Amino acid sequence: MVEIKYSIARLSLWWHQRQNQLIQAIKAFLIIAITWLLLVEIDPYAQIIGTLVGSFLSLLRFGRSRQEQFFTVLYSAMAMIVVATLALELYSIPWLSGAVLVVLVFIAFFLRRFGGRFFLPPLFVILLYLVIEMMPKPPLLALWLAFAVAAAVALILIFFIFPIDDRKQIQSNMKILFDIASKISDSFLMSVKNKSENRLFFELQRNYTKVVLSLHSDNLRVLNEFLLLERDDKLENFCNYHYRIAKTFAMLFESCGQLLTYHQASVEACGYVVKVMECFSTVLQSSKVQRMSLCITNLGVLKKQHEIFRQYPFEIDLTLPDSVHIFNFSLGIERVIETLTLWEKECE
Repeated sequence: MVEIKYSIARLSLWWHQRQNQLIQAIKAFLIIAITWLLLVEIDPYAQIIGTLVGSFLSLLRFGRSRQEQFFTVLYSAMAMIVVATLALELYSIPWLSGAVLVVLVFIAFFLRRFGGRFFLPPLFVILLYLVIEMMPKPPLLALWLAFAVAAAVALILIFFIFPIDDRKQIQSNMKILFDIASKISDSFLMSVKNKSENRLFFELQRNYTKVVLSLHSDNLRVLNEFLLLERDDKLENFCNYHYRIAKTFAMLFESCGQLLTYHQASVEACGYVVKVMECFSTVLQSSKVQRMSLCITNLGVLKKQHEIFRQYPFEIDLTLPDSVHIFNFSLGIERVIETLTLWEKECE
């Protein structure tokens, strides 16, 4: 039963983390396949160029808003048309064609080196120029038709059939963090009630650090590659708090693991620990993420229960190992409350 629960949790996590990448891959495949089928009766070389253009355009979705991303793809397609036409016109003049290629390569690599990832389109333009130079010369009209079909298919699929807002991925990552923390908390509660069933908790806890680093890396990717064409303080602050909250959760789960490992806390103390963790689990399950804001609910109940716990209404001696673990647990909950309270103030 534990293995089944763990497998379901891992599968759910994998889907939440990879759904955007899977949609992107499916979208790129459809762009290539549809373009290929629409150009099958036109010209074989134009068909190859059209599918190549479609595959390039499926990767060029840069910009802070949907409108900016749309025009990035559109302008990239127009630049490719100009360069492809230029390559055809210079087909019979090798020295001039080579000189133009050198200039284009310099511009493309200069922009890519000093302009950031959103200047990646010029590199694809150069690749297209090289492909056309090496291929047999297709009819100009067929070439233009190939570009028109590829651009139309790419724009329709990217922005109207499979639209993706990368900022929603950052929000989704916060939801994933809270969902994982909730599962770990629930597995801890189950382990306290049945000490022989603690494998799920330790499996989830061991995987937690890896997941958090993956989510943090994903947030940085979105910030650096798509959104930071100009500074967005709210978005950066959201990502920073995501990582800060993740670290405080990690400290709490470490103290929970110590309590389960040593089994030295009294039954009465474990009862109070369970009450605090039940309140914490309620906070995790009831909190919502929307419009780049984290709406935290039931935090007041957790604070009250923690205040009761801090008074240690059970026997405790900080010179003993079990009391040290209880103190570490109390400190972990306190840090979680402080971090979530700071986020509440930021959102006011």
